[in-house]
Amino acid sequence: MIMKTSENNEVKNFPLKFSKIIIACCIGLFVLCGAGIGVTIFSIVRNGGLHGFTDFLKYPFLILVCVFCIALVIGLLVKSQYTVD
Repeated sequence: MIMKTSENNEVKNFPLKFSKIIIACCIGLFVLCGAGIGVTIFSIVRNGGLHGFTDFLKYPFLILVCVFCIALVIGLLVKSQYTVD
């Protein structure tokens, strides 16, 4: 995307190129969050559902935190860019 400033200078945006270590960390986070969601759902099924007040607070919160982390990393990977005047 190219934008123009008031002084007729072109501003260019370029996507960031991530290193292999950053990509590996992101994949590790996806695996960890997926495992967290899987273990939480397994615990709900094993216990026969959500019975107590703490179950209603604990399990959905754990799933939401994992989904939030996945969405945050995907957003950072897709939208990261730098600008050159």
